[in-house]
Amino acid sequence: MIHQEALSNHLLVLADKAEADRLAAMLGRSIWTYSHAPSPGDALSKLRKGLRVDALIIIPGQKLSVFLELCRTLKLQARTSIVPAIFLLESGSPADRVQVYQAGADDCIGLPTSRDELGLRVLRAIRAAQAVNSLEDATAVITALANAIEGRIPTPAGTWNAWRRMLWKSASR
Repeated sequence: MIHQEALSNHLLVLADKAEADRLAAMLGRSIWTYSHAPSPGDALSKLRKGLRVDALIIIPGQKLSVFLELCRTLKLQARTSIVPAIFLLESGSPADRVQVYQAGADDCIGLPTSRDELGLRVLRAIRAAQAVNSLEDATAVITALANAIEGRIPTPAGTWNAWRRMLWKSASR
């Protein structure tokens, strides 16, 4: 189970206001907090400005292609690539699901779905992102140690910051 203190418990919901409210009611407000983005451009702007979210939930409107392009953009940028992107699709079209996964989405959930399944799949996507992030931090630490053993001087801004993050995470658990 994910340690609750490791999460900010904040979801960014990209949908029209009614859909975002419906999702919040379905998942509940006791565990999660929400930010709403009415458009892909607004979601991208919020993430680029440093909004801390555990996952991006996308409920696409009429033009799926615009939302797929946002997902591709997020997954190609280092700063936002770790944020899980979860699509909720009304249509269960296999072609749409394939396009969603090809765009880099972490999950694609067909609607309607149960509250429990939705909550568990959101947590699974977050858990997977945290595991990748931990592996990247561990790789940086191992690289720093190898460089130190070989007598190379690691770059202070990169490797040592990863080392400190790794130590801080392990101390806070």
